[in-house]
This record gives sequence, structure tokens and C-alpha cells, in this order.
Amino acid sequence: MGLSNNAFGGHVFWDADTWMFPALILQHPELARSIVDYRFKTLAGAIANAKSDGYAGAQYAWESGRTGKEDTPPGLVYRHERHINGDVALAQWQYYLATGDKAWLEARGYPVLKATADYWVSRVTFVKDKDRYEIREVVPPDENADLVNNSAYTNAIAKMNLDIAAMAAKAIGTAPNPKWTVTAKKMYVPFDAANNRFIAFDNYKGY
Repeated sequence: MGLSNNAFGGHVFWDADTWMFPALILQHPELARSIVDYRFKTLAGAIANAKSDGYAGAQYAWESGRTGKEDTPPGLVYRHERHINGDVALAQWQYYLATGDKAWLEARGYPVLKATADYWVSRVTFVKDKDRYEIREVVPPDENADLVNNSAYTNAIAKMNLDIAAMAAKAIGTAPNPKWTVTAKKMYVPFDAANNRFIAFDNYKGY
């Protein structure tokens, strides 16, 4: 089931896609392939997760097991750590960039990229008076923050996910969903103009 260990019931987290994958694709490509293939094999479970929460596309589980359906125990706020979708998508694209395997991209990578991008389009909130898209009520990588609006990491990797899906579509000769580009261009990422820096999430008080 990808890469994991006995901790947390043997479930797979973003650690595999974001922290292990980049090193493995260069040193042990066969292990890196197991990570991206696992996400393809559990795509049906991710689609079921999204549907159960009222969204389109695929919502990859925070704690993912054999089926890809959400295995995070009920009631835990970590179920809302939605940046996992972007983490999964980035690893898929990195695999293609490292291997140049267009047949793999078309058959396995693109279905994941398309479904994750479609999720973000249905998950965002458009704020008309500010002409931007926001992602509300998520848990950022700083899990101690609990639920927040507009996690900088989540919004940034969602934007990347949308852009990657469009690039992948063009790479395999299919038309991307125009909503991906529109949403990516207007994705809000919290920024403190006075101090010229991004901030972790809306109303962040740390330093």
C-alpha cells in the first residue's frame, strides 16, 4: 500500500508523496513508482470520499489504507487536512517529469490529476467583492492550528494542482477543464504586505 509502517495502523499519509518521493525517484525509482501507483489504485476510494462530502472529483484520505476511503477515526479534526490532494498530485507530476513516461501519464497519472483538480474547483468558495477563490475550514500542515480559513500551504498547493492538471492535459493532447485555470489564477494565498511575507493562514498571530 505505498510506503508506510506500523504506526497509525499502517496507514499512508502525505509523508510518502511529499517527503519520501522526491528522494526515491532519483535513488530508488521502483519504490517511488509504488507511491504513485498506490494513489492510482485507490482513486475510486478518493472519489467516494469526495462524493460523501458533497464534492466533485477525488478527495484523498488523510489516513489512507487498502481502499483509499477515509480511515481517520471519526471526530478527529485531521480529517480536514485537505492539502493531501495537492501533495498526491505533485508527486504524480514529479514522476512524469523524472521519467518522461507519457503512456504512464495518460493511463495513470492524468486520471489522478484530473480528479484532484476537479475537487478543488468544487471545494473553493468564490468571494465576489474580492474577486478571489478561498478554501475554508481546513487543517494546515501545522496541525495544532485546528480548523482555519485559507491555509497558505493548502491554497498554494491547490493552485499548483490546478496548474499541473492543465499542463498534463496538454501533454497528452486533451483539453483541460477551463475552470482549472480560472480558479488557479484567482486563488487567494494570505500575504502580509506590510512585512512582505506570506502568512500561515487568515488571522495568524504567530511569528
